[in-house]
Amino acid sequence: MVKFIQMLNNKLGYKLSREDAKKTTFRMFIESEGDKEAYDALGKSFNEFQVAYNFMINKVKRYQCHDLPKIKPQITDKLSIIYGLIEGKDEGIYLCAILEYLINIQNTFLGKIMSIPPESCDSLRFLQSPSWDDATSTIDDSPYFIRTMRVDHAIEDNFIIYEWNDEILQYSQRNLGVGKGQDIIYDLQRIESELANILVQNKVYFEVGNEQLVLEPFPYHLELFSSSMRILGDIKSVIPQEPIPSDKLSLIIGQNAITSYMSLSTSSSNLASKNNNSSELLSLLEILLCFIKRTSVGNGELSLIEFINQWVQLSSLTEDSRFETILSFNLQLKHIVSLYEIIEEQVADIMIQFVDKKYKKALNEEMEEEIDNAIDYENGNKEKIPVDSFIIAMKRFIQRVLQIENYENYKEYHKLYDYFTDMSLNLWNNNVIKEILDAKFPNTLLVTNSFTAYEYVTQKKETFKSKQLYSSEMNTNSISIDTQMIAPSDATFLSLTSPTQPTRTRNKGKKVIGKFDVM
Repeated sequence: MVKFIQMLNNKLGYKLSREDAKKTTFRMFIESEGDKEAYDALGKSFNEFQVAYNFMINKVKRYQCHDLPKIKPQITDKLSIIYGLIEGKDEGIYLCAILEYLINIQNTFLGKIMSIPPESCDSLRFLQSPSWDDATSTIDDSPYFIRTMRVDHAIEDNFIIYEWNDEILQYSQRNLGVGKGQDIIYDLQRIESELANILVQNKVYFEVGNEQLVLEPFPYHLELFSSSMRILGDIKSVIPQEPIPSDKLSLIIGQNAITSYMSLSTSSSNLASKNNNSSELLSLLEILLCFIKRTSVGNGELSLIEFINQWVQLSSLTEDSRFETILSFNLQLKHIVSLYEIIEEQVADIMIQFVDKKYKKALNEEMEEEIDNAIDYENGNKEKIPVDSFIIAMKRFIQRVLQIENYENYKEYHKLYDYFTDMSLNLWNNNVIKEILDAKFPNTLLVTNSFTAYEYVTQKKETFKSKQLYSSEMNTNSISIDTQMIAPSDATFLSLTSPTQPTRTRNKGKKVIGKFDVM
C-alpha cells in the first residue's frame, strides 16, 4: 500500500488540484502513463494496493477517536483517485485508518519485544545495545535497541510481513521411545531464533508525523499552507534569511519569466482560463520550499541551483524555462523566502480575484472606522500599521489560506485579529512591530470580510495618494508663481550688482503678494 501511495505522491504532488483529484479515477491515472514499462509497474502496484485495501477496510472500525461508517468504499479502478491520497479527513480518512491500524500492530509487537527481560531470550542478543550494563541499569531500562523511523523513509525489509508457514516446524524430531514416534520434540530455541530473524531483525518502530498521520498529507496544488502554515518560519529558523540584493531583484521583477506570467487579459474569460497558468511558478517554489524544510540543509550560502542539482527528485524544476531563468541569477538558499514572497505577491494580484464570494462580505461603519484608526495611509505615523504592509499581509492571507478549497466554513466568522497578530504565520513585512499590531489591528474584522477589507484599504490608499499628489503639485505651482512675482527684474538685479546704475522702483513701492501666500 505504501509503495503505491508514494507513487501517487511522486507523480501528482503539488501538480494536482483537489478539484481535479475528485474527477480523476485510478484508471485515468494509470492510462495517462505513456511509458510501457512504467505503465505496467503502475498497474501491478495498483492491483496490490487494491487487494490490500479491500482486505483491510472492513477490519478497521475506528480512526483516532471517531467511528467509521459501517458501509465503507471498496477500491476499484473506477473510483476517484482521492481515495489513494493521504489526508486525515473526508475520503482520505479510510486510507489513514488502515495505515494507522497496521502500524499500531507492528509498534505494539515491537513494544512487547522491548519489555522482555534481559538475558532471558538468547535469540534477541542481536538487538542488545553494546553499551548495556546489567549492573548499572534499572529495571525500567531495556537492553534492546530498535530504530525509530518514518514510514515514508522505510524500505520493505523494515515492515513485518509474515504469513504462517508450517515448514518452520521442521526443526523437530520424533521420540521413537514414546508412542512409536507420536511424541514430537521441537527445537524451540531454533524455531525462536528463526522467528526472531523474520519478525524482529531490521524491523523499525514507526513514528507519527504531522496531524498524527503516519505519512505526510498529500500536497495538493497551491495548498502548501494548508498543511504547513508556518513553513516559512520553519525555514527561517534553520536558514537565516536575507532580502534579495537590489540588482538581482530588478532582474527578477523585470525579466520576462515573471512578466509573461502576469500579462493576462483583463477580460473575465481570459482571466479564468489562464488562472492556473499564472500559478505554475509559485507551485514550483512550493516544491522547493518543502524539500528545503525536509532536508534541513542549514547552509544559506549554497546556491539554489546547486541545491536542486543534489536531488534527483527536484530535477523537474529545471525543466521549466522561466524557473530556470530565475535560477540563473545565482540566488542562494538565504534568499528563498524573499523569492517566494516576491513571486507570490505578483501572482496574488490576479489569484485573489477568484476568492470565494463568502470572503467578500461588506464592511459596516464600525469596521471601516476601526480600519481607518489603525492604518497609516500617509506613511508618517509610527504608532499605526503602514498601509503597504497591511495590503501585502492581506494578500498573503487570502492567497495562502482562503484560496484553499477545503478551508473549513466555520472559520469564516473567526476574527482576523487572531491570524494577523500571530507573527509565526509570516504574513507581515519586517517593518511591522508586534506591539503595534496587538494594539491597533481591527478587532471587529472577520475572515468573511477579508477581501472587502483588502479592497477598502487599497482604494483608500489610492485616494490619499491622489490627494498627496494634488497637494504636492499645488505647492510646487505656488512656489513657482511666488518666485516669478517677487523675483527682482533685470534692472533691479543690475542695481544690486552695479551701484553706479540708477535705481528703478517697481509697482510704486507696493509689496507684491502672490495669490497663494494668503493660503
